Amino acid sequence: MNLKAIVDGLSPEEVVRFLAGLKNGIDYPHIDRMLTWYRSQKMDNVDVLKLVGDLNERGVIQHAANGGRYVKGVNWTPVDISHFNEGGDGGRVG
Repeated sequence: MNLKAIVDGLSPEEVVRFLAGLKNGIDYPHIDRMLTWYRSQKMDNVDVLKLVGDLNERGVIQHAANGGRYVKGVNWTPVDISHFNEGGDGGRVG
């Protein structure tokens, strides 16, 4: 699965939901990097901070008790990435 294609093919909210849904969740610096550096349509750091704050307030993501990572919140829903599973070996996601 190609992470670059996923980051470019989803909305910023979907990217954060997808990453928070991974087994170990994701920390804020990696969320910021995905949306400000890695994504073709880059976001401003302030907008990323606002997005993460909004998703946290809405219960879509939450701060994990250990390690300061964001994980699935009570209102988290999965992101359909099945259309990204058509090959490619770069940017594998586990």
